[in-house]
Amino acid sequence: MENILEEKILEYFYKCKKKLTRDEVRKKIGIAGETELAFFNTALNHLEETGKLYLDSRGYYHIYDDTLQAVQGTIYISRRGDGYVRIASHDPEKDMINYMIRNGDLNGALPNDTVVIIPEAKKHHGHQFAIVEKIVKRHPFKEVYKYIDDNLLKLCWVNEDVYIKLHSGDAKGLVKGSLVLATPEKNPLLNEAGWNIFEGTISDVVGHIDDPANRIRAVGLQYGFDNKFSSKIQNIAEKLPIEVTETDLENRVDLRHEVIFTIDGADTKDIDDAVSISQDGDNYILKVHIADVSHYVKDYPALVEEAVERGNSAYLADSVFPMFPHIISNGICSLNEGVSRLAKTVEMTINKQGKIINAQVYKSVIRSRKQMTYDAVNQILNDGLIPLGYESYVADLKMMHKLSKIITTERKSRGSLDLDSREYKITTDIEGKPLSITTRKQQAGENLIENFMILANKTVTEYYGYLDYPFIFRIHEPVEADDLLKVLTVLKEQGIIHDKISDMLMAKAQRIKDNNRGQITSQDIFMLLNSVKETIYYEAVSNVILRIFKKARYSAINLGHFGLSENDYSHFTSPIRRAADLINHIIIDYIMELNNCPDQDRQMVLLDNLEKLQQKLALICEHISEKEVLADKAEQRIEEIEQFQYVIDNADHFDGPLAARILHINKLGARIIVDDLIKANIDNADLFEQGYAYKHESRTFVRKKQCIKFGSAIWVSGLNLSADTLTINYANLALQENELIHTRARQYKRRHKIGQ
Repeated sequence: MENILEEKILEYFYKCKKKLTRDEVRKKIGIAGETELAFFNTALNHLEETGKLYLDSRGYYHIYDDTLQAVQGTIYISRRGDGYVRIASHDPEKDMINYMIRNGDLNGALPNDTVVIIPEAKKHHGHQFAIVEKIVKRHPFKEVYKYIDDNLLKLCWVNEDVYIKLHSGDAKGLVKGSLVLATPEKNPLLNEAGWNIFEGTISDVVGHIDDPANRIRAVGLQYGFDNKFSSKIQNIAEKLPIEVTETDLENRVDLRHEVIFTIDGADTKDIDDAVSISQDGDNYILKVHIADVSHYVKDYPALVEEAVERGNSAYLADSVFPMFPHIISNGICSLNEGVSRLAKTVEMTINKQGKIINAQVYKSVIRSRKQMTYDAVNQILNDGLIPLGYESYVADLKMMHKLSKIITTERKSRGSLDLDSREYKITTDIEGKPLSITTRKQQAGENLIENFMILANKTVTEYYGYLDYPFIFRIHEPVEADDLLKVLTVLKEQGIIHDKISDMLMAKAQRIKDNNRGQITSQDIFMLLNSVKETIYYEAVSNVILRIFKKARYSAINLGHFGLSENDYSHFTSPIRRAADLINHIIIDYIMELNNCPDQDRQMVLLDNLEKLQQKLALICEHISEKEVLADKAEQRIEEIEQFQYVIDNADHFDGPLAARILHINKLGARIIVDDLIKANIDNADLFEQGYAYKHESRTFVRKKQCIKFGSAIWVSGLNLSADTLTINYANLALQENELIHTRARQYKRRHKIGQ
């Protein structure tokens, strides 16, 4: 009904080409009666929310056309508090127009809100600025607010003054500093001070902001992750067996006599993969054993639905927001040392060139001999040291290490990418306060497990992905030629790339752009990164390349994986932690049973189950892809919170002068990494004050003969911290440490002024 009404309403607007009030529209298209009126109001509101009609401040509806100044879109807001809206361009030379919104012109808009903006008449420095006129629709996610007093909540950790005014009863039990999850209305309250104050509703009260554990839980809840389960889910989980029974062993290969072990981080409790190895002449026989979670949960729809809704486990600092209750993820489904566990085994015969020459997937029962840690394995493989209790496993580990290096060589020969993406390990005390922050570095043990899991995922996809059954693929689409061309142009302007490889890639990208034929390959990106591999620019170049990568996602249609240079890829090896893997395990269970089931009635049930999954698979893929993005955002937010607290606790050290490197540059300033550990900013205003000028073509800051570019080694001082936005800024930058001495007087004055 609403769709027909929407078409009818739009048809009339295009026909009459006038602005109309809601009542005028209703009369013109002949709406009468309460039922029709309800449908009409819903349709008109939806047309406004989806950007097909514009509602002005006087109550008139318009069609968006060239005569209308306003445009509508989704707003994104940076960590600095400035926003931008991307709108499709009518200019054939441009795909999109970027409208920049200054912090003071956001008017209460929050990230991902649907807004109407009014572009400014003149451009500034080539940029089109705009002002948020109104919020059409609030984004569906909650935000974290802090109770400040007098029934007022203030938005936390975003550089924007947005407040929610509560009714007196809604503030009951809150004290100054209480953290809550809340959603503001889209229409502001009248306020003479010009504040962005809205009515709103509280969904969760978390606890006081001074408790670090509450900050972590608040972020988890904000992005849709909870470390608590409903009593219904908990009760079902508690009904599952706590150990493997004789009945479970039916139709399984018993591998409990084999030398099987796990390798994980020291604090890992949900262990879903184990490995074993042997040799047959020049060939390796590698077995990857994955926890058979589906065996226990597939007959409990509520557990499967809960896992899909959560999408994946989220790991925030030292806290886990699990996909399953701990009694499942750390208990019967975890491949714990010394106990029998059900698994699905991927057995691969691999030749000395790293090619799989034979493979099979089957159900098994295993018993892990040893719960190994990456640190201990790396001592054996890197340093030749043998930790206590590892003596009998050294030969197997060295054989695995040799095979892992063969696999790495084979992957690189195909152009499989390994971008330098920095990951952090945050260790907290019992109260959640950060004790240490270190960077996780891929060493031999980590590479070994990564190689084996990728190989298992690839094998399972080739085994089941081509059958006429549903399957969830992990896809990664290629880099756009135009995006790569822009990056290469900047890198060349900066003098970071200047060889035949970069010239060849620029020519190829230009050719693809001009002819609209062909595509960039992973081998192209691999060659580019390899050309700077041994330089100080490698991390910065990796960082800028990552920015033009499309996000890997889940799909019911196989489109290949660009980053891994694989035509067939899926996720199978983490069914405790990822819903995609769990669903693929369930599908494989049905297929395995179908292949061995003589009962036609049971076959029909299994085919019906697969058909029902097929019907839901596209929506499942879309949802779990979104949840993965939210988990990444939650992890980034926690890193910001913990890094900020760590810098506060160690302010004397981080005050500088400190060695740093440039990660990224744009007109707003520079993103840097300090002490090879902490990410921070240098504002363009501070750089301008020191005599630097921004060069848009090369994305550099220059002063006389000095040039600051991607990857530049620098020195910084003048630490400035903003608790409201969790931003870490440095006021002073120099290429040599002794240059910072001349900035100390100005630094003192600036701080003294800020202190006032």
